[in-house]
Amino acid sequence: MKALGIRNVLDFEFISPPSEENIVKSLELLYALGALDEKTELTKEIGYKLVEFPLDPKLGTTLLKSNLEEYKCMEEMLNLASILSVQNLFLGSKEPTLIAKAKKKDVGTIEGDHLTLLNAFKVYGRIKVPKSREQFCRDHFINEKAMVRAIQIRSQLRNMVRQLKIEIKPSDDYDDYESILKCVTAGYFTHVAQLQTDGSYRNVRNNALLYIHPSSVLANLRPRWVVYHEIVATKYQYMREVSEINPQWLLELAPHYFMDRRKEELEEKHIKEATRVATAKQPNDSDKVTFGARKRKLRNALQQFSTEKAQEIEEPPRKQAQGAEKGGDKSKANSVVQIDYDI
Repeated sequence: MKALGIRNVLDFEFISPPSEENIVKSLELLYALGALDEKTELTKEIGYKLVEFPLDPKLGTTLLKSNLEEYKCMEEMLNLASILSVQNLFLGSKEPTLIAKAKKKDVGTIEGDHLTLLNAFKVYGRIKVPKSREQFCRDHFINEKAMVRAIQIRSQLRNMVRQLKIEIKPSDDYDDYESILKCVTAGYFTHVAQLQTDGSYRNVRNNALLYIHPSSVLANLRPRWVVYHEIVATKYQYMREVSEINPQWLLELAPHYFMDRRKEELEEKHIKEATRVATAKQPNDSDKVTFGARKRKLRNALQQFSTEKAQEIEEPPRKQAQGAEKGGDKSKANSVVQIDYDI
């Protein structure tokens, strides 16, 4: 719609209009992917090119970013985008645990399902004999029709890349798994989940409760942080095509979408500690009452003492007064004892 020149999508008269919330979320996702700018206009680097690909925006963004200098893995991403565009490369009729074992047999990797899919695609492409290809698919529970379809999609995507005059940069290292997974995370950073204490996962953005699909090579490994391609909702919400990632990549690849809570938590901890110390140094209300009562009690005691001492000096005992008269001392002591105190 943006490519057609419709500036205000919210006011567009749909035949069956989606909810305003869904439209806003879609615009926010496109902005986070870099397809829209601050004015909600398509960007030259990603937005206008993304329109040309018949792919999900996240997958299309992954493909476009794969040619950047820090990744240089477009050949691998063309393969992966083709595989993820077909439905169920592995046979869905088989037991998920059997599929997981079949994946691990020759093509599985401990990094996750994305690299496992790439390995299966490459191995199948290297086999030239049709019967050997069929046997390979049977051994690994691969849907050969889906594999053939993925090869056709790859050819179409490659032609689209050429039409956009995008030069495919050769990869420095075809076994650089980290660059491939970082590129996947750059497009699917909204599909990141963290392991919980009970073995489940939570999406780091919307806190949705998720589980790794039993057919995944990571089903029994349960890494702490994962990125996934899609969610299949049955009795539970299962993550399909799951790979392990480093959480530091999120701050590097999507700093506009994620923020490091550790620094904020440390600052909050320091503020709370400083407040606690300051509060401990100041007397509370009960301490103030007790301190004031003790002060008044001491002041009263000192005043009473000074009054008694003054009376003792001004009115000496009778015997002392008579002795003074006999001695001829007619002077009277009229001074009052003053006591200075500071509480």
